Amino acid sequence: MKLIKLKRRKPNRSVGGDIGIYILLILFGIFFVLPLVYSISSAFKPLDEIYLYPPRFFVKNPTFNNFQDLLVVMSSSYVPFTRYVFNTVLITLLGTVGHLIIGSMAAWQNMSSREAKRFSRLFRLQSCSMLMYCRFLLILL
Repeated sequence: MKLIKLKRRKPNRSVGGDIGIYILLILFGIFFVLPLVYSISSAFKPLDEIYLYPPRFFVKNPTFNNFQDLLVVMSSSYVPFTRYVFNTVLITLLGTVGHLIIGSMAAWQNMSSREAKRFSRLFRLQSCSMLMYCRFLLILL
């Protein structure tokens, strides 16, 4: 029995090009994360730092009073803040469970087993298209 020696393919890129692409991707990543970092940083700013001009990017004196004030103000409103939190958690859980169920059905339809091949193409198309409508079904609840 003769062993065949496989040739290793060389990529069509240079190491310098790879490093350049990685540097560019890191710069874009930092650019797109900056608004998120600024908004989280601003949540911990006291009032005198919020209205400071020119604004500072990071907090000098972080405080949790903003979150306490939010809970106090929202507890006296018509709809309490805890209701918003409950609605957010409920919709997130229902959406995740619904997507898992519909995604599992579509994956089962797309598998290449003998049982799955018995179903018609129309049923396969329908189960795949349900993945797209999963989030819209939650709006109807």
